[in-house]
Amino acid sequence: MPRIKLELEPASIYSPRSCLRLTSLLLLLCACQGKDGLLTDADDSGDETATTAETDDAAPTTGDTDATLVGTAFLRADKPPPPGSEPPPAGAPDDLLVDVGDFALVCADPYGYPACAPRSFYRYSFVLSPDRQQPGTYLASDLGATIDFQSEQDSPCERNGPFDIGGTVEVVSFTADQLVVRLTDAETTFATFDGEYTVVRCAG
Repeated sequence: MPRIKLELEPASIYSPRSCLRLTSLLLLLCACQGKDGLLTDADDSGDETATTAETDDAAPTTGDTDATLVGTAFLRADKPPPPGSEPPPAGAPDDLLVDVGDFALVCADPYGYPACAPRSFYRYSFVLSPDRQQPGTYLASDLGATIDFQSEQDSPCERNGPFDIGGTVEVVSFTADQLVVRLTDAETTFATFDGEYTVVRCAG
């Protein structure tokens, strides 16, 4: 705020009314200065609050948000049958049987789940025929997509499925060693599989 310089004449020339006016003017100037100071403090405080909020929003979250989602893929002729059960339904030996889930699958245990835990684990499975083993987008229903899951320890960790599931499967890339797939609208009332998965091709 600009400073105002007051040049006062000798007090003897002021009447009581003039003194009253001068006093009022001084009080008004002091009030304005104080108000500006308060506004400045408030603005500084607001800026600090906004900066803090922006820092909190930018802070990294914890959990599995940065984890790589890994799946497995076997040629039908190479995939072993599930323990204690019959081989998968007959089909072309060059069909690629793909499994992804909300946990990291490994080639050494293609039907395995993590140890019994306080939450459920889900597996999403589909089949890529030889003509679909290349980049492209397909209806999940055309790939025979199903899900199965292992319930939480209170259930107690029973395995259930398979159940049909909809959505689309996009093969983003396909090589001799791995493929990348993206699932969209792959949801049920109790789980969603939407996202991108790196799928390792497993030898028999």
